[in-house]
Amino acid sequence: MSILSRATGKSYPSKPNDFWPTIDLRAIPPLLPHLPKACLYAEPCAGGGHLIDLLDPHGPICAWASDLAPQSATIMPCDIFSITADDLRHVDCIITNPPWSRKLLHPIIRHLLTLGKPAWLLFDAAWAFTQQASEHLAHCTHIAAIGRLRWIPDSSFDPPTDYAWYCFDGAPTAATHQGSPRFFPKPCKEGCMNPSARPSP
Repeated sequence: MSILSRATGKSYPSKPNDFWPTIDLRAIPPLLPHLPKACLYAEPCAGGGHLIDLLDPHGPICAWASDLAPQSATIMPCDIFSITADDLRHVDCIITNPPWSRKLLHPIIRHLLTLGKPAWLLFDAAWAFTQQASEHLAHCTHIAAIGRLRWIPDSSFDPPTDYAWYCFDGAPTAATHQGSPRFFPKPCKEGCMNPSARPSP
């Protein structure tokens, strides 16, 4: 069973390298406030460049796009575990939708911590509440809630799962990070009720 199947409660076939491209525009707004203006970023699990295409209109500039099995001629073939800090010396951060299989995700997190750049990873929000997340959350500085996302083209239904951006940072400047990561809730839609602004009974 694929990670997406377990996350959504529906049956989807496993894909090589857990390749589920980021196709939902709703993934982008929760990330943007946390990025430097016109930031240069690396996408090391770029697949077919779908996430790059979603980010492009908003200012972030992709300066490194690679994947173990590229789905586009514009993506460089490269194993994420072979990427070094020197390779990414010219970028501000890493932004990617990595494989969600824990046997791949956790080693990827550990490797990205060695590269000296903040790494924003997109995956299921429920992960933060699992015991296996505890060692990695010590290096997580931000969790930005997204909510529901669609992964199947032309689907009209949201899977019953929430997603989030996680920022992992192993750079020296992250040494001041203590305790739990900062949580940023999903922005309230216009017209929704702010509990502090409820009318008196």
